[in-house]
Amino acid sequence: MDFRQLVDEAVAQGASDIHLSAGEVGFIRVDGEMLRHGTTAFSDNQVIECIESLGGVSDLSSIISRGGIVTGK
Repeated sequence: MDFRQLVDEAVAQGASDIHLSAGEVGFIRVDGEMLRHGTTAFSDNQVIECIESLGGVSDLSSIISRGGIVTGK
């Protein structure tokens, strides 16, 4: 599943959140429950591409500082 498919599935199911982690499949939150979607893990580059498509890497520091992205650091 690619990011676009994950977003489409999230919208279709009325999800409140999308969770991405490199090395993991995507998850969506529906009615407080985390649902796993797909069978193929997202790579580091795919997660970065998702971030860039949403607002760009220039916004990444701001998003992290607000707690919107949890990094492994």
